[in-house]
Amino acid sequence: MKHETRSASLDAARASMMLLGVFLHILLFSKRAIENRSVFEDYLISGVYFTFHTFRLPAFFVLAGYFACLLIEKRGLNGFMRNRGTRLGLVLVFVAPLIVVTTLYASGRTEAIADFEGVVRTGFLHLWFIYYLLIYSAFLYLFSLIKTSSRFAGFQARAGVWISDPRILLFASLLLMVAPHFLDRRAMVRISTSLIPDLPLFGFYAFFSFAESFCSVRGRLDSRH
Repeated sequence: MKHETRSASLDAARASMMLLGVFLHILLFSKRAIENRSVFEDYLISGVYFTFHTFRLPAFFVLAGYFACLLIEKRGLNGFMRNRGTRLGLVLVFVAPLIVVTTLYASGRTEAIADFEGVVRTGFLHLWFIYYLLIYSAFLYLFSLIKTSSRFAGFQARAGVWISDPRILLFASLLLMVAPHFLDRRAMVRISTSLIPDLPLFGFYAFFSFAESFCSVRGRLDSRH
């Protein structure tokens, strides 16, 4: 019987990326709440925020892609989609509406969802990344169903090793940063909460999420046959 193992270090890394999100929102609150702050305090808060914000979400999506690959290997494609539907889909259906309404009420912005257009534009608010992960999971599932030759599967497995090299990820991410529509006026990666995926951002984070899983899952599945 095959024993199930977990990578405690990568689990901790994934949790750390999530907790950093809480820390970043605390920094945003501090920036708005602290009046008459000095120039040093302003630069310090902004510097820490921008530093963590730059790498947190790309790192999270890289880890998500890696764990998706392991999940498919352990449970198969159908087990993978059942897991994603439970862990991601149910959260969006039952938890996201409560979080969206509570957040908008606390900030006095309930008019943002007063009509259908506002609901679409507001989307899942801070849980937009779960929405994107669910879509990526569906794409990965469909991609894995495509029948390919053993030669092509071998190429994808080798490409998975190559493209997941940290040096390649760094270089490719720098190229993506100069592409249009990724950055806002503050030179930060934009955030879109709309129910209609923002294609530039969707592609940006898809690169990190699929860097390993899109190349290696196909090879691992085909190697069993």
